[in-house]
Amino acid sequence: MLFRNPRFYAAVFAYFSITCATVAMSLWVPTLIKGLAVNDLRTIGWLSAVPYVAATVGLWAIGRHSDYRLERRYHVAMSLVASAVGFILLGFTGGSVGWTIALLALAATGLYGAIPVFWAIPTSYFSRSNAPGGIALISSLGCLGGFLSTAIIGWVKSLTGSLDVAMGAVGLLMIVASVGLLAAFPARLIQPVRTDAS
Repeated sequence: MLFRNPRFYAAVFAYFSITCATVAMSLWVPTLIKGLAVNDLRTIGWLSAVPYVAATVGLWAIGRHSDYRLERRYHVAMSLVASAVGFILLGFTGGSVGWTIALLALAATGLYGAIPVFWAIPTSYFSRSNAPGGIALISSLGCLGGFLSTAIIGWVKSLTGSLDVAMGAVGLLMIVASVGLLAAFPARLIQPVRTDAS
């Protein structure tokens, strides 16, 4: 049974953390940039786009390398850790626009690079009969992270007066999720499948 399988909950938690970080990037990056004394809306818009340009390249490169190596677990875990480092170090930029954008680019690259590779793990682990329901449940339950992330980040920001602390908490969540994913899905359980892109 799916609900009796602890690996199912590890996958849910991993996707929950990914969703939290995705919403944090989508909703709070312009506010973060504005907090660096960048007041021109057009400049904020252009600077907010830079992490996504980096993420586009990273998404392709990480996915391609994962397919080439036929390895999923460490590609997801290391991508999430890289993203977490970007989120956590945001509080140590000293208000530098350049360093902030560079760290956001790192965070976005790791985050969006992890997503397609992550889905290869439950797809290759669950049986053919459990895979459709398992993937749907992981997606549905994980998406609760989007709702909770918005509420928690807003609450932490109002409590501490700092968006950096809230972003750091999102980073820590991703580190815990990456460790949990590696522990829950040993390499022997993941059947590598070569795709046409390999």
